[in-house]
Amino acid sequence: MGFKRPFWAHQALEYVLALALLSHVLRVDDGIWPRVLAAALLINVAVVDGPFGAFRLTTRKQHRVVDVVLAAGAVLLGVQWWIELSTLTRVVVLGIGLLLGALIPITQWEPRVSRRTRRTG
Repeated sequence: MGFKRPFWAHQALEYVLALALLSHVLRVDDGIWPRVLAAALLINVAVVDGPFGAFRLTTRKQHRVVDVVLAAGAVLLGVQWWIELSTLTRVVVLGIGLLLGALIPITQWEPRVSRRTRRTG
């Protein structure tokens, strides 16, 4: 399996990806779908019960499922031909989808066990 990255690192990178996409889509006029994707990424990372979660409304399992859907949606949005997007937007969206897809299997999804629990358990 190898070394899994802690969930806080997953969350931090996901914030960076969401804010980078949001920054890009607010500067270009490529329609609603890239903006919806950026908002969905930002909301997904803000509502999870992780260390950087702002609202803590969803579990990490639910977050992982939504991550898979968003990564697949980003890749699909980047490669589809029926929605007109600029080349740069396609590259950015596709890159974010691929990065998120690569991040999912290397994340430690279970909460870390505290030292007190490890000593007594």
